[in-house]
Amino acid sequence: MSFNVTGNNGYVIDGNAIQMSPVALSVLNEFIEDRKAKLDRPFRLLEYGSGSSTAYWIEKYPDIEIFSVEGDKEWFGKVEEWIQRLKKPGQKVAHVLQEATNFYATVPEINERYANFFEVCGPCDLILNDGAMREWVGEHILENHERFIAPGGMYLRHDYWMLVMGNWVGFNKKLENKIPDYGGFASTHPEYTAVTVNGNGKWGYLAEM
Repeated sequence: MSFNVTGNNGYVIDGNAIQMSPVALSVLNEFIEDRKAKLDRPFRLLEYGSGSSTAYWIEKYPDIEIFSVEGDKEWFGKVEEWIQRLKKPGQKVAHVLQEATNFYATVPEINERYANFFEVCGPCDLILNDGAMREWVGEHILENHERFIAPGGMYLRHDYWMLVMGNWVGFNKKLENKIPDYGGFASTHPEYTAVTVNGNGKWGYLAEM
């Protein structure tokens, strides 16, 4: 599979633009199309952090299953209105609220509930870590990769440069020091490959992992 990253994939709904770079979105679109053609079941997308991207997936891929968990109550309501407006009859979209923030609660059980919220959907073909507590979620997915990631699937850590800079850690270091090492994971699990994709801003070359 090769990626055509020359197009402009900007998407805006009610003035809210999708936050992924055109390069990253091109990679994801080609991955989805290629994998859909090979599956004998619906493509499953799991999204930590709903938003304009959720609306985009619903409009572009009415035949895939979309699971999304959101941590912010007010934002959840906005995205839910988009979902109800765009969703086609019979389209499978599971959008749930599990309150959380970019940082980490002092009670580990709160973090675990958010990270585990969609284990019931089974291994997914694409997981987007673009919501709350991204390092906690990332480490949890790596520790339980067989339950979360379907063979041949993809996991994308959005805003990877935030991890590089040490932002959004909160109480994390005070708890279990759950900072995922994606390159190290791939080196010890040969069935996986770690890839960086260009994103936005001055740290763009490390924006997506």
